[in-house]
Order: sequence, then C-alpha cells, then structure tokens
Amino acid sequence: MLHLHTDSVLEVTVHSAHGLEKVERLGQNDPYVRLSVDVDNDKQYKKFKTETKSNSADPSWEQSFDIREVEDKHTDLYVEVLDEDKGADAPIAYTAIPLNQVKEAHNHSLSARFDLYNKHGVAQGEISLTLRIVQPGQESSGRITYDGNFQKAVRRGSRSCS
Repeated sequence: MLHLHTDSVLEVTVHSAHGLEKVERLGQNDPYVRLSVDVDNDKQYKKFKTETKSNSADPSWEQSFDIREVEDKHTDLYVEVLDEDKGADAPIAYTAIPLNQVKEAHNHSLSARFDLYNKHGVAQGEISLTLRIVQPGQESSGRITYDGNFQKAVRRGSRSCS
C-alpha cells in the first residue's frame, strides 16, 4: 500500500467536462473548476482553480496543478465545477474522487472520466482528469497529456464539496 508523506505531490490535469447542467438564466454557463484535498481550507481553493471558459456547455481546459503536502489523512480530491458570475459564483456540479483509486492505479497514475453530481446529488455530466501521485525522491516524468483513451471511473461514494 502506498503511503503519502507531507512532501508527496498530487499532479492533477483538468482536461474537459461534458453534459453540464445549465445554471444561467440568460446565456450559457461560464464554467471553471476548483480542486482541493481539504474542503475546509479556503486558501487552497483559491490556489487550485482553472481559468473560466466563457459561454461553454462542454468546456476544455487542459490545465495542470501540483497539489503539495498531500498526506494519508487526505482521502479524497474534491472537484467542483462552478459558473462564474458578477455576484456569487453558482455551483454547477461536484464530485469527490477517492485518492485510493490513484494509489492503486498502475504507476500511481489514473486518466479517467468521473461522474459529476448536481446540488441534489443527481448524476449530471462528467469530468475528464489525469491524477498522479509523485512520492518524495521520485522524479516527475512531466505532465501526462490526454491520449484519447480515458477509462470510466468506478463510483465509490460521493460527498458534497459546497
């Protein structure tokens, strides 16, 4: 079993989302993704945020993040897709990805499509991500890019991020 240490890094590449629920009354969603292994840490949320894609029903980001200080106490990667607004940003969908799926994957790397859920807990679209754990002393081989062959992730429960 892979154990995570304070200097482990979770590399996350946010590729795209599909089938997002429309939350805008007028026009299209302006979606962005926010990531965290600690939903109680507001600073982390602000740090791990993709760019906003204006007027997009099926956004593509291809943005990568290094989430440092990932430890065994962090059991999930929380992923939220939000609609950027002038006032408060509106939640579109969320998911919680068990980090055990990444720990148990070949080379501790997983490229997959994950189900997203709306605020009522109903499946609403998918997000494509690549997740990889880099341990202390292990060299990153660089970013893993989309190869067009995402597997469908198995749902092992979900928790709201909002």
